[in-house]
Amino acid sequence: MAIHDQSISPKNSGGRLAFPILTGILLAGWLALAPVLALTGGMLVFNYIPQSFSFFSLAPRTGSLPQPVIGLCISLASFLLQGLVFLPAWIVTRKDENRELLHAVSGGLLLTACFLLGWALAGLPFPEQSVFPSLIRLLLAVVVLGIVFRPLHRIAPARLGRPAASTLLLACGAAVLLLLPWMIFGALGSIGDTLAALAEALSYGVGEELLLRGVVAALVARATGRPRLGFLMGILVGLGMQTGYMLPLGDWLAFFRLFNAVAVSLLAAELAVRGSLWGAILIHTAFEFGFPAWADWRMEFSLPHPAAMESLGLALLLGLVFAAVRIAANAFAKNQPAALRVSVSAAFAVIALAGSSAGYAAWGNPGFTENGFLIVFREQADLRGAQSIADRTRRIDFIYQTLTATATQVQAPVRAELDRLGLEYRPHYLINMIEVRGRTDLMSRFAGRAEVQEVALNPNVRIVNFNETMDLLALPIPGQGVEWNITAVGAPIVWEQGVDGSGIVVAGADTGVDWTHPALQSAYRGVSEDAASHDYNWYDPWDDTSAPWDDVGHGTYTLGTVLGRDGTENRIGMAPGARWIACRNMRYGIGNPGSYLSCLEFFLAPFPLGGDPFRDGRPELAPHVVNNSWGCPEREGCGAATLAPALRILRTAGIMMVAAAGNEGPACGTAVDPPANSDDVFTVGASNELDELAFFSSRGPADGILKPDITAPGFLVRSSIPGGKYTISAGTSIAAPHVAGAVALLWSAFPELIGDIDRTEDILRRSADPVTAAQACGILQEQGAPCLCGGDSSSAIPNNSFGAGILRVDAAYAELIQTG
Repeated sequence: MAIHDQSISPKNSGGRLAFPILTGILLAGWLALAPVLALTGGMLVFNYIPQSFSFFSLAPRTGSLPQPVIGLCISLASFLLQGLVFLPAWIVTRKDENRELLHAVSGGLLLTACFLLGWALAGLPFPEQSVFPSLIRLLLAVVVLGIVFRPLHRIAPARLGRPAASTLLLACGAAVLLLLPWMIFGALGSIGDTLAALAEALSYGVGEELLLRGVVAALVARATGRPRLGFLMGILVGLGMQTGYMLPLGDWLAFFRLFNAVAVSLLAAELAVRGSLWGAILIHTAFEFGFPAWADWRMEFSLPHPAAMESLGLALLLGLVFAAVRIAANAFAKNQPAALRVSVSAAFAVIALAGSSAGYAAWGNPGFTENGFLIVFREQADLRGAQSIADRTRRIDFIYQTLTATATQVQAPVRAELDRLGLEYRPHYLINMIEVRGRTDLMSRFAGRAEVQEVALNPNVRIVNFNETMDLLALPIPGQGVEWNITAVGAPIVWEQGVDGSGIVVAGADTGVDWTHPALQSAYRGVSEDAASHDYNWYDPWDDTSAPWDDVGHGTYTLGTVLGRDGTENRIGMAPGARWIACRNMRYGIGNPGSYLSCLEFFLAPFPLGGDPFRDGRPELAPHVVNNSWGCPEREGCGAATLAPALRILRTAGIMMVAAAGNEGPACGTAVDPPANSDDVFTVGASNELDELAFFSSRGPADGILKPDITAPGFLVRSSIPGGKYTISAGTSIAAPHVAGAVALLWSAFPELIGDIDRTEDILRRSADPVTAAQACGILQEQGAPCLCGGDSSSAIPNNSFGAGILRVDAAYAELIQTG
């Protein structure tokens, strides 16, 4: 079908368009540049206010100003910078017929700037993954842009009239194909999550199509009489808009959207060129629906995901194919009946739908991923007699028997009701509670029971058919002897005394472990001379796998720093003689209270594969130390005290819990997610090779408690990743394993210290290289962060930046030798 040119007067058809087009492109570039300048300038201003930057995002975070206030200031600054250019350009060219194209472009860009401001403001008051910003943005698009678009409707190259059947069928088929990579890649969330994703996608699809293929294209088409030039300018303006998505809560996906602006715009424009915006809106909405609908919004992808790349490639390919078919059809339009065009489009739509449905059923994860809930009981076990039991193994056994007996008795009536309702659930005993899988609509039913203290949400994590490990960061660099971080904390000096961690078992609570990695396999407790047994040594509460594996690589990495050894000079671990067991408490780096608690229970009393944690636990196989390079924030279902009772019990049992402080620094009060915020856990911040505080290291206080307790190397540290490979990374996740390994060394050398957590923590603090809060000021001031946190004085040791100082296991060992 030919473009509907008849309603557009051919103005400037013979005029020279090169200069105004070039100027229009430069103006569109300013649309992209202004937010960058606003962000940069804002950061210079806010350097005088305590703040920090997220480790993986350009979005500002602050310890003193609410984030919405920061976002508001930057959004307004961006709008003012754009208005300073677009408004004068629009006014100056208003009555000049020779500059009608520039007038149209500047007017379209002025409307775009207003739209982006409204878009940013709509999201400021709401938390992550809220449906309300999308609904407000959708209303903004329909009302504001609808009002602007209405007077342009008659002369627009693409209108809101009824689309031709062939166009609508082409759009439906293309939309289904664009979603296919996402259908195969991931899983839908809950019904509520999916509706929220649809609202977000609609707000993008309707808003941008009305603006770009509607208002901007109509203005340019009216000025030039060339509809195709209007569509081209719409694509350019769309490209310039992408930086606006960084405000106020952007991330690296905003950079990826630059490619979206080209590929999706080509396909949408090709459908809009047939005379109706509805096909373009459908395509744009379907494309935007992919990521929020099938990918868990809590996942932080460091690189554009293959599903997104495939969807973009399909958009570009379909746009080119549709254009070629339209051009060919127009050449033979007189001999080709319309019915044939409709039938061909219908065949395309049917084939696309059938193929996508088959792919989804065969390789995808059909259905919704429902959240669950936790039923927490008022009565908890009385463990006051545990402290009087000197023998650690007997003490853990007493704790285990008391906890399981109490939970079994108290939970019986609720378990019976859950069985009657046919619900899937898992009882817990470390905290007396039941984890129910799905059916959050029944939460209120159990909240009213007399024996129930609280009913809370336990968010699920969607399955992803893609193993996003750290392989992309793998380094071909061979080991060069002992790594700098191991030397920096004095571990080789302890090795020289014949101490390597032998006799100590360290547990890794993380994303799993590649147990076949050369640096880890021989240290796995499940490996013997004859065979490997994973009973009592591995547990996966997410997928119930039969052998240790790692879906991200993080757990393999952290355990390598604890005890990695491969029999060569490749020395990456603190305690190469220690043994390890592991539990996969996260799926793709995300957990929930139920998964975290399941692993803590496994460590108190390990059980065999497929075993019953209540009956088959063996307390005598409990590890000595647990490395916890994870945190459970509110978005994963945790409050500040959610896991506190479990952490206190493990301390009572004599199991040393070492935890990463978090990577939300350098603002004060950022070490607040469990388990780092607990006084029953030894919390570790991160330093670099120069003994400076790493810029991302979270700082205290945590609910009035000084945190971190100590600091260890956590910047550009080399360790193991799945597949027998190695990489360099940074984070407090990397710092914590140094301390877990140090405890293994000390407890191996001094068995009388095993289980004496108070004394162990005291020795680690006293022997650390002291660092005052003032010594942190230089690098922190450069980042605009406060030097002092929680009332610290400049000379305070310990402090809420470094804790007691930087780990020195050799000094701790020497002190124990001297004191006996």
